[in-house]
Amino acid sequence: MSSCGTFKGRLGLMLVVLAVAGVGLVAMAREPGSKAPPARGEPSSVEGAMKTMGRSLKALRGIVGDASKKEEALRLVSEMQRACLWAKSAPVPGDVLDRAKDDAERSAIKVANRVNLIAVLQRLLVCEQNIIEGNVEAASADIKAVAELREKGHRAIGIKDD
Repeated sequence: MSSCGTFKGRLGLMLVVLAVAGVGLVAMAREPGSKAPPARGEPSSVEGAMKTMGRSLKALRGIVGDASKKEEALRLVSEMQRACLWAKSAPVPGDVLDRAKDDAERSAIKVANRVNLIAVLQRLLVCEQNIIEGNVEAASADIKAVAELREKGHRAIGIKDD
């Protein structure tokens, strides 16, 4: 692996850590159970975050290969990253956990959800880097991989895609 590839990997990991820390600080600033409205641009529910990610993914599929729409693609990727990070830091919805037979299965759903969202976030960071570098083929492959991770993640926690 080249030193550049190692640098990119470290940079991506550092960005994920910083983003997670930022969301954690925002979450800690709110008292548990408070009725404070979501921050500007923050989804109001996990379902809202998933819908944001779905809409952005659909739009990205149409423009990621178009170099003239680079800024729009970067905006959409950032929107997906924010929604993904929010969903990852939020509790798994009760209706999803209610399907579990016992505590072990509920725990497995929580872990599967978090692991999958981490994989999505990592791939979105790689996609963003590819868009910045003008590597549209790789960015297109990243978007396809994100869509596949979405389906896999939904299956893992028992959500049927529309």
